[in-house]
Amino acid sequence: MSLEKKSLTPEYNEDNPYALFERWFKAADQQEECKYPNAMSLATADTQGRPSVRTVLLKGYDENGFVF
Repeated sequence: MSLEKKSLTPEYNEDNPYALFERWFKAADQQEECKYPNAMSLATADTQGRPSVRTVLLKGYDENGFVF
């Protein structure tokens, strides 16, 4: 089963961005194809503008932010 594509229409959207993220995260977590829904890439740049990218895991989230 693949993730159903939906657009950000007003009836699908949430006023609270954390509630919208929670909806999306739970949907991804239920998909067999998505083995690590909590994995993400975090990119930064140094003072010379050189990028650095690493993979991190989301450990938790609430209205105060995300912990990875």
